[in-house]
Amino acid sequence: MVQVDTVFWPFLLDLRSCLCNELAVSAPEQSLCLCSVVPGVPDFAGVVNGKGQAWVRLVSVFPSSSPPAVDTTMTNCDAPLAATVEVGVVRCSPVAGTRQVPQDAWEASAELVMSDMMAIYRAICCTGRTIYRSSYTPYGPQGGVVGGFWSIVVPQGDD
Repeated sequence: MVQVDTVFWPFLLDLRSCLCNELAVSAPEQSLCLCSVVPGVPDFAGVVNGKGQAWVRLVSVFPSSSPPAVDTTMTNCDAPLAATVEVGVVRCSPVAGTRQVPQDAWEASAELVMSDMMAIYRAICCTGRTIYRSSYTPYGPQGGVVGGFWSIVVPQGDD
């Protein structure tokens, strides 16, 4: 039987719930094929047929007596932990191929990316936890997808 992590797992699930809800409200006509906590780096191969992917993932866990800084001086196992978490969305992008993509298609795609960026931000704030936000990082257009992600640091035990 798996012994469930009680430190960060509940937070990841809460954040996923907030993310899926915010995306459904901000872009109800834009369907997602995935809105989930994922292990490792997301695979964007599933972003097809106009459906996007949203994810929450654990990037790292480290000792930290004053988040978001990593504490390199602590040597005992009682040191408080903090986690770096990534929250992102990617969607299909216009693909030029052999003909030029109209300006309005690029701008509609950019507008949706910006809407997703703010939906992710609202989802992060919805958890009620102390969170150290980093920057939003755009992704693409690469492989026919565009989007981006926020990185955050969450200290242990701030429920």
